[in-house]
Amino acid sequence: MQLITDGIDHLNLEVISLKETVIFYKEIFGFEVKKEQPDEDSQIIGNDKVKLCLYEN
Repeated sequence: MQLITDGIDHLNLEVISLKETVIFYKEIFGFEVKKEQPDEDSQIIGNDKVKLCLYEN
């Protein structure tokens, strides 16, 4: 059986430093901030194929 997909809707990741993690994914993978939530310690970043929901611990 072969799984065929167009992308990943989203992954939730708990991170130590939200700011450093966002910089890393922007520089290495070219991700963009898709949704910034200023009142919370979270951001959604990604591209057309995948979104990462980052939560600062």
